[in-house]
Amino acid sequence: MRRKNILKEAGVLLIASLMVLSTIMITANKTIIKANTNVSENMYDEGCGCGLSSSPPPVGICDNFILPTEPTYPSTALLHWIVHVNPGEPVTRPCDWTGTDEFWATTFNLAGVCPQGYIKGATLTITVWNQDTFNDNDNLEVGCIVNNASNMDKSWNLTHSLSIPVGQKKTVVLDLTAYPKVFHDMINHSFLDVIVEDDSAVDCAFLNITCGCCFNVSIPKQFVFGVQVTIKNICNQTITNVSWSINVTGPYVWPKQTKTGTIASFPAASTKTIKDFVFGIGKITITVTVDNCPPFRYSALLFLFFVGNAQRIP
Repeated sequence: MRRKNILKEAGVLLIASLMVLSTIMITANKTIIKANTNVSENMYDEGCGCGLSSSPPPVGICDNFILPTEPTYPSTALLHWIVHVNPGEPVTRPCDWTGTDEFWATTFNLAGVCPQGYIKGATLTITVWNQDTFNDNDNLEVGCIVNNASNMDKSWNLTHSLSIPVGQKKTVVLDLTAYPKVFHDMINHSFLDVIVEDDSAVDCAFLNITCGCCFNVSIPKQFVFGVQVTIKNICNQTITNVSWSINVTGPYVWPKQTKTGTIASFPAASTKTIKDFVFGIGKITITVTVDNCPPFRYSALLFLFFVGNAQRIP
């Protein structure tokens, strides 16, 4: 009988202890909320907006080679590369200029075009006048000249690969996602170099970028019950059938599973808060995936049923 009473008393004491701890956490949580009424709760404004198009400035005016000429914007590294592969000749020509033995060259700067660097697609449009009447060996080349690169990522002969007969003009449209090395290097370096050799002229060129992510994800820094994920639609339009998943990992966390779901209709500028029950103790990692965006990852602390101190993992 005495043993049963001891066990009963121990059980009551454990429950009481948990209740006290919960009360302490809730009180602390209220204090943190009150102290941070004017502070952002780990919000991140990222994404480019629902696959919408964004572009660096165009090069040249599409006016069918009408003078005066328009400038190009080659990087210093690209100019050095041209001097190396084309010694003894003038470095570059402007748009519309139709002389010989001069490279047309420009660098598209992608810094800030898609926040977080998430580029879903890229299309290069360029109007070329094939004037290589001597050797028929002029090329269009694209890539990223960095760290003394010896060549471009991809090259097309104007006549044979791009079907521009000598003496004729043509607007070429290239889907750069079809060329993985070009596309990945462009994303990694946040720029794209373009040249046209060396007797042919260029009227204008522009790079159209498609950004792929259109959601924010936030997790409160203060301790709250369970994992609370807030997703915001930063587009200017309603998105339907938005899939999401929340995965919580750590050495002492339960249940060990991924929670998934779908938002049937997600109006512009609205938010959705998703809650996930977890139990355990210690440091955890929360991975949130929304639609086809790159995963949002956070480190946080788990104490019994409460999650807090969430910090974004770069």
